Amino acid sequence: MKDRGALGSAGLFVFLSAFTLSTLDGGEIAPYVISAAIFLLAAAYFAVPFTQRFQLNLPAVCLLLMTGYGVVQTLWFPQKIVYYGWTGVLFWFTAATIVLLATQLFRNSRIAVLFRLAFAIFATAVCVLDLLEQASHTSKYYWLIPSRYHAVFGPFAYWNNFAEFVELALPITLWHGLARPKPSIVFLAMGAIQIGAVVASGSRAGTALVCVELLAVLMLAYFRFRNKSFVFGAAAAIALSLVFIYAAGVDRVVAKLQQNDQLAVRREINKSSLAMIRERPFTGWGLNTYVPVYRMFARYDDGTFVNRAHNDWLQWAAEGGIFFAGLMLAIFVWSIRPAYRSGWGIGVIAICLHAMVDYPFARLGVCAWYFALVSMLAAAHPPPPSLQVATWNIDHGGRLDTIASELQKNPADLLLLQEVDQNASRSGQRDIAQELSRRLGMHVVYAKEFEELSQENGRPAYIGQATLSRLPILRSRVLHFRRQSGFWKPRAWIPSSLPFMQRRLGGRVALVTELEFAGRRMVVYNTHLESRSAGRIQAAQIDEMLADLAQYPAGTPAILGGDLNTKYFPSKFLHKLERAGFRSAMGERIEKTHRIVFALDWLFARGGIRFNGGAVRRDIKGSDHYPVYGRLIVAQ
Repeated sequence: MKDRGALGSAGLFVFLSAFTLSTLDGGEIAPYVISAAIFLLAAAYFAVPFTQRFQLNLPAVCLLLMTGYGVVQTLWFPQKIVYYGWTGVLFWFTAATIVLLATQLFRNSRIAVLFRLAFAIFATAVCVLDLLEQASHTSKYYWLIPSRYHAVFGPFAYWNNFAEFVELALPITLWHGLARPKPSIVFLAMGAIQIGAVVASGSRAGTALVCVELLAVLMLAYFRFRNKSFVFGAAAAIALSLVFIYAAGVDRVVAKLQQNDQLAVRREINKSSLAMIRERPFTGWGLNTYVPVYRMFARYDDGTFVNRAHNDWLQWAAEGGIFFAGLMLAIFVWSIRPAYRSGWGIGVIAICLHAMVDYPFARLGVCAWYFALVSMLAAAHPPPPSLQVATWNIDHGGRLDTIASELQKNPADLLLLQEVDQNASRSGQRDIAQELSRRLGMHVVYAKEFEELSQENGRPAYIGQATLSRLPILRSRVLHFRRQSGFWKPRAWIPSSLPFMQRRLGGRVALVTELEFAGRRMVVYNTHLESRSAGRIQAAQIDEMLADLAQYPAGTPAILGGDLNTKYFPSKFLHKLERAGFRSAMGERIEKTHRIVFALDWLFARGGIRFNGGAVRRDIKGSDHYPVYGRLIVAQ
């Protein structure tokens, strides 16, 4: 299924790129062929397996209604041009198909992330192409295909279409550069190239919008993450943007801004569009009939050809009626909240604003990406108001079927598992973490703690921690503790092949995972502290986690959980973490979490989050430990 999703997303990316690269002067054949290819891709994806369910959402429903209205209008309304009507139906059905397919594909957050990454790289390449074309003063696309216009902008004939394409990609590129503990200069430079290319193209609205997008992404990243290196990242983003704007040139946009009336032509066209709407406000004049009908309402004639309304919102209302335009307005209004919440998605807002003074939705080379990104926003699960969190030492995962069954019956949104085998003989040489991820349908990261020398059968065997999450995992890493016990090391006089001797290579670790919860980055420490110590090594390893946590801004939400091996004086460790600002899911209660020994397993939280009650689940079978469950909420 994962390969199927990856192939589907790769196919979608190729076809959307083909729309963009074949835009050129605006021929009809290439879009028709690519639309047909998208229909075939969607048919193949939805046909296997045939029983899969469509993931309908508001954008898909609105676009299907717009397609259906176009069919009805073209078949039965008196006001239409039949050929134009069917081309309009094809356009909106292509958009609906993209949304339906992309919504299914992007339910896998990893596929969505890779798609956005590929789009950011592709958009940067298009911007580099544009800058090289501008520098060479060519009027040929790719220096090969002649254009009827005096200048070309990458694969676009129109500077505003080029700018609108970049408006979708820029927030994604900047978010890749800023939404991480250490800013990525590579992605910030890519964003600067995109901004410089738009300014150099001469698009006034595009220049304003990419500058607003830069500031908006900086603000969203600051309020979302507030990591220590943000100031450096923000300064680098602004500095690089200024450098590339200067290098690319501002002559065109400055010359246009010096005009006395920035909306001189558009104002007259808008008045004509409004007159068309008043004439047929509910039924419209027919899809794609704006140009021939406009002549009946034209208010001026300067010898130029009016090819669009230069306001997509007015053109939709003129061609399809106010309810038809209202469906697109519904998509726009719906998209604002998830776009803001995502950070990277604010480009879908920008392009709809640009549509008030131009026509980004006239070219699938621009707007097909919009429909894909809106689908991605629709497929993303909204952040839950609370999380069910559990920590469990699963005793190597040897009783995998029982463990999986218990976790399916007692689900958690975030699972911190310890003693998780990989390729070990005692657990059937299975990858326990990946198997649980598959059965539970959760994202997973794994940290190798020890190589188990007595469990190998032709290949290395490991034991470690696994964190499984229903939320997308932003980042993970492994904290290797400096303080370790020498008990596990192989000795020349101890046979490493004997399981009861338990000889190992490696050391204790904490698996550090970063998630987004309640609109903020949350850090999760999943650890299995040393067992061969009366408490000194465990205390030192806790200190190392607290020191590692200090790299994040004060108040960062954090969970610390796992098998802390607090069999000696558990209250000492409880109070130690309380002094560091953590609160246990069990409150002040200390309960037995192991069949034989006492309290070993814990869940703690701090930084604006807390557990609203916790419980040791002695009814859950599958290990010598009992899992600890807690409901995580935002602290009031």
